[in-house]
Amino acid sequence: MCEKETCAAIARELNLGAELNLGDAEARTGGAEKDAILGDAIEAVIGAVYMDGGLGPAYEIVERLFGEHMGQSGTERADAKTTLQEWAQGRGLEPPAYVQVDRRGPDHAPEFTIAIRLGDFPELSASGPSKRLAEHKAAEAFLLREKVWKGAAT
Repeated sequence: MCEKETCAAIARELNLGAELNLGDAEARTGGAEKDAILGDAIEAVIGAVYMDGGLGPAYEIVERLFGEHMGQSGTERADAKTTLQEWAQGRGLEPPAYVQVDRRGPDHAPEFTIAIRLGDFPELSASGPSKRLAEHKAAEAFLLREKVWKGAAT
């Protein structure tokens, strides 16, 4: 699922190694600090969240845990919601309003649709497994539509 070193780093941030039940030999040889074991453990945690709660909660935990580790190449875009708010402010507009216009699906796998309302611009909606993701998708689509950002999303 993820790069071994990144998964291991996240597992270390969570002190997951201290919670692992390892065999005696593996424990003696420092298994709780091995990248491969820590990487597998964090993947298992994500899998358990998915099995218990569905795609929405699993996506949210991945976003929370991996967010700062993603796109560290220096080529990533700024956060879409922040960029949109700054863009609106620079034009003397009120901040964008994010309004939930729909929610579908069961509780364990919801799909939210969020609309952006900003000044006289046409309303734009996007959907996602969490309100937060739907808001970000809508903000990104708005920035692309208004040519603040160019090309495909990163």
